[in-house]
Amino acid sequence: MLRRLAFQGFVEVMPYTSVVLTRKGMVRAITLVRKHRLIEVFLCRVLKVNKKFMHGEAHKLEHAFSDSTIEKLNIFLKAPKVCPDGYPIP
Repeated sequence: MLRRLAFQGFVEVMPYTSVVLTRKGMVRAITLVRKHRLIEVFLCRVLKVNKKFMHGEAHKLEHAFSDSTIEKLNIFLKAPKVCPDGYPIP
């Protein structure tokens, strides 16, 4: 998997020492965190999904939602600053 991520330009692998996100990898990671946390807010506030299940459901959905749909969700939710667990939404 690391080889694949390196080939795609998301990480730099230093054999036997470390793995570092590239700029492209950092942008993608922040995008996924944003999607995940906005979906958690939606599931919790609007659908009243139990917090126990919220994270798993958000994890499944974060890969299915397009960036444009996430922006519409952000507007619908009135641009929340934190997720239900209190973490900031980038």
